[in-house]
Amino acid sequence: MDAIHWKTPYLRCINTLKNCLDPLSRKEQWQDPTCFYDNAVTHHTPLRYLNSTEDAFTEVRQSKTLTKSDWVLFLASADKPANCSFKLYDSPDSVPVELLNTDNPPAQVLNQLRTVQLPNNWQFLADEENQDELIDTPIYTNLQFPNELKRLTFLSTNVPKKSNPTGYYRLTFSLPAQWVENAQSGERSVHIILHGAGSGVSAYVNGEYIGYGQDSMTETEFVIPSNLLKTEDNILNLVVYRWTDGSYLEDQDQWWLSGVFRDIELQCRVESPASLVDYVVTTLTPHKYGNETLNSLEKLNKGEGTGLVKVSSSFMCDTSLNLPDGNGDMSANFKASIYDADNELVNSVETEIPLNNESFDAEVEIEVPQPQLWSPALPYLYTLVLEVVDSRTGENVQIEATRVGIRSVEIFNGQVLVNEKPITVCGVNRHEWDPYQGKVMTEEMMLKDVFLMKQLNFNAVRCSHYPNVHRWYELCSEHGLFVVDEANIETHGFTTGLHISLLQNNPRWEGALLSRVKAMVQRSRNYPAIIGWSLGNESGCGVNTRVCADWVRATDPSRFLQYEGGSFNGDSPMILGDGRDPYCSDVICPMYDSPLRAVQVVKEENKRHGVPEDKVDDRDRMRNGKLCAPKKRPFILCEYAHAMGNSSGNLHHYWELFRSDMHPQMQGGFIWDWVEQGLSVPQYMDGNFGYGGDFGPTSGKSDTRFCINGMVSADRIPHPACFEAKHLMQPVSFRLRENTGEIVAIYIDITCLSHCPPFSELAFEWEVFGFENDKRLAYGEFSLKDEDCPYPSMFALPSTDPADKCRTLGLQKAAKACTKLYENGHEYLSLVVSAKLAVEKPWADKGYLIATQSFNADSLSTAFRVQFENLETVEDVTGTLEVVSRNGIVQVVGPSYGSEFDCNKGKLLTLHTGDQNLIVPASGLSHSFYRAATDNDLGGLESMLPVEALKPIAAKIPFSKGVLSYDHQWKGVGLDKLVSKTTLVEIAGDKDELIKDEDFKNESLSQLRITVHEDHLHNNRVRFKTKTIYCYLASGILVDIDVAAQGSFVKNILSLPRVGAKLILSPELNKLTYLGCGPHETYPDRKKGAQLGVYSTTVDDMHVAYMMPCENGGRADVHWASFSGPNGESLRVSYAFPESDMINPEVIEGMDLNAKLPKRKDRPAGYNGAQFSASRYTVPELRKAMHQFELPEVDESSPIHVHFDTAHMGLGGDVSWLPKCKQQYLVGDTGRWRYQLKLEVDQSKPVSLSSLVAHRLKNSFSSSRNNGITRSSSSFFTSN
Repeated sequence: MDAIHWKTPYLRCINTLKNCLDPLSRKEQWQDPTCFYDNAVTHHTPLRYLNSTEDAFTEVRQSKTLTKSDWVLFLASADKPANCSFKLYDSPDSVPVELLNTDNPPAQVLNQLRTVQLPNNWQFLADEENQDELIDTPIYTNLQFPNELKRLTFLSTNVPKKSNPTGYYRLTFSLPAQWVENAQSGERSVHIILHGAGSGVSAYVNGEYIGYGQDSMTETEFVIPSNLLKTEDNILNLVVYRWTDGSYLEDQDQWWLSGVFRDIELQCRVESPASLVDYVVTTLTPHKYGNETLNSLEKLNKGEGTGLVKVSSSFMCDTSLNLPDGNGDMSANFKASIYDADNELVNSVETEIPLNNESFDAEVEIEVPQPQLWSPALPYLYTLVLEVVDSRTGENVQIEATRVGIRSVEIFNGQVLVNEKPITVCGVNRHEWDPYQGKVMTEEMMLKDVFLMKQLNFNAVRCSHYPNVHRWYELCSEHGLFVVDEANIETHGFTTGLHISLLQNNPRWEGALLSRVKAMVQRSRNYPAIIGWSLGNESGCGVNTRVCADWVRATDPSRFLQYEGGSFNGDSPMILGDGRDPYCSDVICPMYDSPLRAVQVVKEENKRHGVPEDKVDDRDRMRNGKLCAPKKRPFILCEYAHAMGNSSGNLHHYWELFRSDMHPQMQGGFIWDWVEQGLSVPQYMDGNFGYGGDFGPTSGKSDTRFCINGMVSADRIPHPACFEAKHLMQPVSFRLRENTGEIVAIYIDITCLSHCPPFSELAFEWEVFGFENDKRLAYGEFSLKDEDCPYPSMFALPSTDPADKCRTLGLQKAAKACTKLYENGHEYLSLVVSAKLAVEKPWADKGYLIATQSFNADSLSTAFRVQFENLETVEDVTGTLEVVSRNGIVQVVGPSYGSEFDCNKGKLLTLHTGDQNLIVPASGLSHSFYRAATDNDLGGLESMLPVEALKPIAAKIPFSKGVLSYDHQWKGVGLDKLVSKTTLVEIAGDKDELIKDEDFKNESLSQLRITVHEDHLHNNRVRFKTKTIYCYLASGILVDIDVAAQGSFVKNILSLPRVGAKLILSPELNKLTYLGCGPHETYPDRKKGAQLGVYSTTVDDMHVAYMMPCENGGRADVHWASFSGPNGESLRVSYAFPESDMINPEVIEGMDLNAKLPKRKDRPAGYNGAQFSASRYTVPELRKAMHQFELPEVDESSPIHVHFDTAHMGLGGDVSWLPKCKQQYLVGDTGRWRYQLKLEVDQSKPVSLSSLVAHRLKNSFSSSRNNGITRSSSSFFTSN
């Protein structure tokens, strides 16, 4: 046996021992892994039982719960809840048998029930005896099983009997008399469908048991015996178990919630003469139908060609009937018709259904001339109507309908092709989640998700990690979102025992695993949005996985198969898979590979399978009678860019690769994840959103906030990272061609992704802005025709010529406008090119911004940057300074401002315009080296350890620096508790002559320089030394700052969080205008989706309310910010750093495997300005609070804390559980920084010396003398 394949046989041995210790005898249904359904109907496509063909066109476009069918009833649905009786019992044995086995239970038993709405998750219900408590605890876990399932998890999957909350639901319903009559005559049968209940459910009708099921995220369907039916007072009893053996397959990084949380449906199905019980729709596009690939493509682009719709139907037949046809055999008729989007008939076919067998399968083919193909850009849907006709009467006995999208999916030359075109997966993972009712999904919430995804340029969604409600797939098909559907399987909890593949190698569990995979495919295979199937998530790999893979490929070869849980060498992983097992996955689909690792994996896989670099035609994938994975496989990340809190840094590194012609196999991925799973109940935290551990000690303290990792908040408010993703995934992009010298022409290259709308649906425009204010200086529009698209048809074959992948367009009017503006003195210009919707869409209004790109430059040729000397030399205000010093307090009055400085403490005391002090008295300018930790800052080995007592040990592990969290390291060197001590103050006048007199007055100084030296200490150890020079000029105060880290501590930690200055401004200065990246929050490694420009906002609107408060609201590359108040008072702060400090260039990871990745520098790569923020909260306040409501109350009277950072670490975003911010965005190399700030006030309000003195006396500033400061011999200060 190969030495590397030891894990699979090892796990088989473990399972043999496990099965001996865990016998099946004396087990209940909900404890037995071989019993997952009892009396249940096989999964199938949803059936509608329409009244007429005319109804089909309306009903396929709306939720099935709105049906007008005479043969379908919904007892309860998310959009139309129903009242039912309910009680939660401690265990299954506690449920009174009288409730289940009799129509009329004793009154004392019924009186114990309460009325609740259905559907529900019972963990959202209050305890009737104590309304301040919940009846059961919601539990969140990510990595491990809840305590109730932790029973030597590496050996036992025995579900507890006693500690197993069990919900009893009692619902009364009526049936139409015709239903009962037809069912009892045998013409029809009544089915009940539980669309979602879990983790297991037993069903009883009118005192009789009818069945059991336990896949909580797919339907459980039963036939109700006809002898139990009556028209009035039917009783449905449902017993729902919180824990079953199926729970070990549902450890899916989500809240463990229980109940009946999806619709309950009744159907009265035809039995005679024939019943259509299932049907499968497949389509062939013109380039597949007839094997005329190139020729038919050309025809299609000219509006020619023919597509095909195949319908494979399964019937149950009534063999007791004698319906002679022309041949003397018994038969009924079957008709299939295709209608276009305007409900016009396209084509139809008919066939006979012989009734001489109990079952019959039929296949019909319908040709569709000149078909409109389905894609995310143009999600065109036909309507398929199926009719079963009774030959005796000629009447329809059954009418079904569904919407059909004609499209093809295949893998060719290492790429997924849809309609013969390579796609780019702009995807996101999505949990079904409503913060106020858990897994109960309304159409309103689903539409909100779909519309937001479309607005943010997502084109794909992975159903993580279970099949969704049917309406979700209908909406994705209607509005244009690719879907990768996923089986309801995850066994992540076994990782803690290093046995994640345990159940995949246990023969006893094969049926349960295969059943879930079958359910996913059988129920959802007719939705055109679904382009791929997933066998589950984080469940390891083994013999059972391969059985599932073989079944999916044999059943549905029209889609690709993916699975992350396997390993590259085919062995069973013990912890996590790498998405590379070709037996189980047609695509390479790892999670959280870095961009560099992604490129390396593709090269390794191609080399391992002997794949040449040029084109590989491996469409024929049949080997030994089985459909297999292609040798050259696409690379699509099933999860990446962990969006936890303020995250999603360096996302552009992935997208540079996804868009690059150098890496055609890299086709995108699915961001983790869409929505934060914040949970709200009034019993806890006044209804504020909570996470694991917030709802009691057993509610998930170990994994806490790992359910709070969404691109949007729980109530669907997009986080700023959404706008970064939107820009990177925009379907049409623009690139400015290089120009030199004066502007004579502007050319842009236009490229498109596969989900780009037709150009006829887009309006293009250009705008020119300056950097003095936010006013637009020039504007123009231009139009493009559909044939101008780099891919002229949505269905065109991909070109191998790079010139065909972009279109170049000259913007002559824009060039003339820029030239004129440049000649008129506008030194810096910003050209913005945009594409907006020219038509209204269901998900966005006309004029909605789809794509934009800005080009910022002087003369549009060199990068824009504020020069360091600009702050120091440019003086547009003339005048002198009036200076008075008494007892170490220096008062300065300039032409437009007044200021006081305490030379005893080295602090700026006041800064005035008129009688308004613009800074909080005595707060001064301070130095800042710590930030409120983000979730990524908190991710490290110590945070992952399951036992609290082990966490201190993590820091003592050798070589632990690379795995301990950033925040742990920062606190270890005391950055959060630095104490500043002024050691030296010097003052100088004109010509930098030191002033030695303690008390002096001078009315005609041109400048005044005050130099402050400070030590910043932790435990009496100096961490930083700073030298701050305040140079008072006529126009304002120029502050020159020099920072030097001391000792080797910077080298001993991975990065500094920030190096910068802080001001505390008066509360009134709430209005804010700045020149920098905006308009939304940006950081050094997350700013590609922002444009450099002038933006106006307010300090209060700068705050981003991440669920866990943290560093937020920052703006990257800020050159100046101006604060103003209600009475016109204003303060402008400008920033610059020396020209000698070069901007470190960014290096995109993975673009060149031979390139050396940059190490950390003193400033992050691409850092071109200050990292700026303004907030009414302090850093300690943000760091202390664990929820937004725990922050102190602030209002318009709260001071404003302003940070200008000359270096600020990136956010990171590849993962959140380890310190993985990329090296080039870290801070700290030589440990030296120099930068300048300039403080300028409103020049319209003069200040007198007398008013300045009066204001100082009013605020009672301290005049204490020395305070331990060491003076130089040349200083005028003397010691007491």
